[in-house]
Amino acid sequence: MSFNKGILLILFIFYDAYACISFLRRQSLENEFECCPHVDEYNLPRSDPPAYSTSYGWSNSSGLKYYEERICPMYAIYECNLNKNKDGTKVMIQFVKNNDTVIYEDVGEEHVAILVSCVNKEWVLNSQTFTSITCSQT
Repeated sequence: MSFNKGILLILFIFYDAYACISFLRRQSLENEFECCPHVDEYNLPRSDPPAYSTSYGWSNSSGLKYYEERICPMYAIYECNLNKNKDGTKVMIQFVKNNDTVIYEDVGEEHVAILVSCVNKEWVLNSQTFTSITCSQT
């Protein structure tokens, strides 16, 4: 029985050492790369569609979700989902710059997912920065 405890102890030591090394490696990666700020409603807020854009006047009852890497975000996914409890058959996501210029938009029947990347500590899509995201349904 003590032999098994010894093996378990060795495994725990290796596991802890690996976790420590992984943490230190991640910390050096954060300093090496120019990570983007975490995606949230304060950093890249959801906005209404700009006037005269394709989805202007559409309902904002659709759901906007985002996913990102936890440590040193270099990529994020924005997803716009149809709210099935409200009227609507399609959704549109728009990436907007300065509240009035749509730099990219996409439409889908129930959801649309878009990958954005980090360049020089800024979130970009198709080599353009953006300041807000719309997610609408009609």
